[in-house]
Amino acid sequence: MSDLWQRCLARLEGEIEPSVLHTWLQPLQARYDDGTLRLFAPNSYTLEFVRNGYLSRIEGTLSALAGRPVPLRLEVEEKDSKTKKSRFTIQKKDGEYRVFAIEQE
Repeated sequence: MSDLWQRCLARLEGEIEPSVLHTWLQPLQARYDDGTLRLFAPNSYTLEFVRNGYLSRIEGTLSALAGRPVPLRLEVEEKDSKTKKSRFTIQKKDGEYRVFAIEQE
């Protein structure tokens, strides 16, 4: 898991209700790819909850820790058939968050 994400969680421990941190944020798996921190939620409900309630706080904390804005993507992978996976991604573009659904086989 990304060291930056671990440091972000540690910083947020003092700012966010422990039950929220343990239920919604700690289950997110982090991977740092090509300069972007990717957080993987276990399901779309978790992704939406984090996006709606905590994404801006996460972004601010990451930026403060890194000393610069950190590109961030929230994603969830769910199997919806035997051979197909659906991936949902939330990215900030032009100051707005947008949801992208990408189907892969």
